[in-house]
Amino acid sequence: MISSAIIETGINMRNEALAVLQSQANNLPCISTGTHTYRGRTIQVIRISKYVNGKQKKNEYAVHSAKGKELLAKRSSVLFINKNLNSLLIDRDKLIRLLRSDSEYIENARSRRRKTTQTKLSKLNKSGVVSEFSFTYDDWVKLQELNDRNIKNGYKHGRHIFRSKSEMLIAQLLESLGLEYKYEPCIDLCGSGRIPDFAVYCPETGRFFFIEHLGRMDMLDYRTRNIEKMSQYETAGYRTGLDIIFTMEFGEGQFDLDAVFGQISGIILAQARKNM
Repeated sequence: MISSAIIETGINMRNEALAVLQSQANNLPCISTGTHTYRGRTIQVIRISKYVNGKQKKNEYAVHSAKGKELLAKRSSVLFINKNLNSLLIDRDKLIRLLRSDSEYIENARSRRRKTTQTKLSKLNKSGVVSEFSFTYDDWVKLQELNDRNIKNGYKHGRHIFRSKSEMLIAQLLESLGLEYKYEPCIDLCGSGRIPDFAVYCPETGRFFFIEHLGRMDMLDYRTRNIEKMSQYETAGYRTGLDIIFTMEFGEGQFDLDAVFGQISGIILAQARKNM
């Protein structure tokens, strides 16, 4: 997953920074401040402790002495490095927890999606589930629609009930362009059931293509789930812009039908060029 890869990159970068700081910290002396009383007089001192040839060596200097002032400046650097070291450790641990959570979420989402899709497909005649395409009209005819009549709050147009207004608008656009379509055709994708939103046939090119509309890409869980879906199509050999297009919107009111028209025009031109 892309999201997981980004988090892993963040962890690796922090590990590299940690290694550098850890190396610096290991070579730093231990510097602390305190007081020293001598003959009834108490003064502020700074103490330094470090290992030389495996033996600990300690020294103490008055804070206002030249050496004391030098050590005070060095002590600030030591504190700064240790603070950054602790901060990076905390950030890395947070990212590791996030990566674990992200991976668990993705796997759970995949499992839920597989179960839901397989349940839907099990209700269909298996002869209507197509797994390999040459994207010809004969292949398109074999595709069987899901025809889910339990869609709630859907949008009716013609003989279909669409799950969203945007999907209905895409269907109307396809009709205005003289393109034939099937809504929610059932296909087999690398041994797993998949239901794209549209299978669109273009008489001029004699080929069809799929449309997957991703309507809530502003939501992290939805976006994560559907980036995985796009990856599955690519793994199965579907070429974006030639065999399939992904239309997107990022929240309510963000749907651009002109952009969809551009994508549809582009894939038809690409298919026509492929046929030349």
